Amino acid sequence: MEEVRIRSLSLDGFRNVRHGSFTMPETLCSDNPPSSDILAIFGQNGSGKSAAVEALDTLRLLLSSKQLEKSTGELINVSGNEAVLSIELGIRTHRKQLIAAYTVRLSSSIRGEKLSVKDEKASRRASLISWNAEHCRMYGKPAGFSDEDAKAEIGRCQDERRSLLFSSQALLKGLKTSMLGYAIKALMYYATTSLLVINSRKARPKSTLTISYLRLVNGRKLKGRMDLDLAKPFEATEEEEDTIKDTFSNINSVLGTLIPNMSIGCERDEDGRIRLASYKNSSPIPLRSESEGIIKLISIISVLIFVYNERSSALVIDELDASIYEYLLGEIMEVFRNGAEGQLIFTSHNLRILEMIDKRSLIISTRNPDNKYIRIPKSVPDSANLRNYYLRTVLLSDEKDGISAEVDPHDIARALRKAWRNE
Repeated sequence: MEEVRIRSLSLDGFRNVRHGSFTMPETLCSDNPPSSDILAIFGQNGSGKSAAVEALDTLRLLLSSKQLEKSTGELINVSGNEAVLSIELGIRTHRKQLIAAYTVRLSSSIRGEKLSVKDEKASRRASLISWNAEHCRMYGKPAGFSDEDAKAEIGRCQDERRSLLFSSQALLKGLKTSMLGYAIKALMYYATTSLLVINSRKARPKSTLTISYLRLVNGRKLKGRMDLDLAKPFEATEEEEDTIKDTFSNINSVLGTLIPNMSIGCERDEDGRIRLASYKNSSPIPLRSESEGIIKLISIISVLIFVYNERSSALVIDELDASIYEYLLGEIMEVFRNGAEGQLIFTSHNLRILEMIDKRSLIISTRNPDNKYIRIPKSVPDSANLRNYYLRTVLLSDEKDGISAEVDPHDIARALRKAWRNE
């Protein structure tokens, strides 16, 4: 089984980011990597934190051959006509370590893609395949894949708002025995099963509980996600019921350590449909009756279990701190810092987290649209209190720094009074 890890991300012309990029700590500090590959993005509201999550969610859809939303064109920065997203990923097998670099150009449709793959230890040139809509041509296409085939596939992917490189069965067939074909299949599997993005802009309705599962079937790991209806009982096969029960059992082993005497379960009603419940001191209530914070915590736990134990996995989450008790959040972060196998990328405002992470794991989003994401300078000691450093950075920043806009409490008070009088 391949191990896939995110190495770096770059955004150009996407949302409020003219340019921004970052490298994961494990890649950045390969000579002395941190114990866990965690990246926390902090910054003022509107500074571009969520843009990174949105970009990774867009790339997840493309790599997994899923359809982009019709509104994707609205994510283009107003200063340009297109956005360019680039991601670099490592693909490790027992034989070799590949580095895959994928770039996509977006406007109201997909305007072009490029994928290069190279062996990290080999000296030969990277394998490359690309296409662009302007010339309606594909470069590096396999033998037997004609120019007419390429034009037809370019038209299809633009109409369907899907990646050509990751959705064309004809192309994949032609690349089957090549390093590019191997990388495409590995990245598709990773994006479909192991790259988990919780995007606040596309938050699930409160009536839905999303769980991630990992099952062993005939010695093979089966990974996936399920959306469970909280509002009413739902139909499910016996296999789906077993998956839900196994996943809930795993969630309960963690949930009980966070919220004592609480567990969740499922049972079939008189009509044979699945009904979800929570239990406190063995007394059941419908799971839908729990608070939004509890529902979010349960959903996150299923993903955290997965990411904590599986190296070829990544959780990307916007506003990790939303609806979660501050002390509890800090304890979870400490556990992940000391032992998580997978990767964790998140945005937050909660300063408790800064007391729990390595300085190499912190990115600050700025108000500078041409340099959105900056790291803590190397001159800051490893032992420095990141919470205090971050607060000083925000308080002392000026227009040149572009880290935080000055906020005057007196201006806020006057604006509130003026708004009332205008009523």
